Amino acid sequence: MASPRRQVDPARSDAANKAWETRRRLNPAKFGSGRDSNTAETKPSRKVEGTPTETKEVKWHLTSASELNLAVKYSKAQRLTEFDDFRPWTEKFRPISLNDCLGSVVNILKAFVRTGSIPLALIFHGEYGCGKTTCAKAFVRDFYVFRGLFHRDATFLDVSRATKVSREFDGIFPPALFVDATLVRDQQQSAVEVIRTRIQNFMMYSVGKWIKFIIIDEADRLGFEGQSMLSSLIEKYPNTRTIYTTNYLDDIMDRIVSRAAGGVLEFKKPESKQIVPYLRGISKIQKIRPTDNKLLEIAKRAPSIRDAVGLLQQECAILQVTRQDRRKR
Repeated sequence: MASPRRQVDPARSDAANKAWETRRRLNPAKFGSGRDSNTAETKPSRKVEGTPTETKEVKWHLTSASELNLAVKYSKAQRLTEFDDFRPWTEKFRPISLNDCLGSVVNILKAFVRTGSIPLALIFHGEYGCGKTTCAKAFVRDFYVFRGLFHRDATFLDVSRATKVSREFDGIFPPALFVDATLVRDQQQSAVEVIRTRIQNFMMYSVGKWIKFIIIDEADRLGFEGQSMLSSLIEKYPNTRTIYTTNYLDDIMDRIVSRAAGGVLEFKKPESKQIVPYLRGISKIQKIRPTDNKLLEIAKRAPSIRDAVGLLQQECAILQVTRQDRRKR
């Protein structure tokens, strides 16, 4: 019995033909001009010694009736062969675990992770750029990784999306939620509406024996009405721990502060001697080695850890450009 003939999709074949014609038109030397495969146009050009260059024809449609043809020459050695990481260093080197965070508060958070004895609410307050949001995410991530719920290479984003879960807990509901209160006003949504639709629905779901975490960044932006509603949900759903980050503790309601007894932590800028090893580690990864005096100067001048990393990126960029100029000479 003969095998059935394979059906051909006409739409797919037309798309393949158009793609092949486009290749022929843009590069006739490689794919042929389509008229005669033995003509001189299809023969490969002779190699010329020196820096290899290519000429690429670019058609720029000015109007429906006119075209402008540009011959662009570039060196093959100047092609971008590898992906360059253009992220700012404050994001590129943001700590994932509490082991990479700085400050005296980190030891308290590590004790909470190991024992699992966590207050109903945690309030992280302090100046800008001192690691409140970073430590909150690292704390939640370490809590689940320490107990084997997620793999060791998991991040807070993996926890909030329930990816990189251990095989034993595959298919578990995401046990963490991140809410940026500054975006609530930007999206023209009331704080009460966000609490009802996102936060309360998240608290209602169960993840078995595990507790859940909600991080509310810039919680003071929720206002009095939103914070009042949150304070009633803290005791209604005790299986969910809520972490508030704010710059000023006075902007948080007393009802929430009282329910966060034992979990009100103040973040300050670490000492300069603690920041220098952190900056030195970043410099080694970037293969730039400023002097220890320069790192100490950056640590003293910066008002926060975030500003210190930003100043380090600025100084390393200057050192790198200076080194390249010296090599050219």
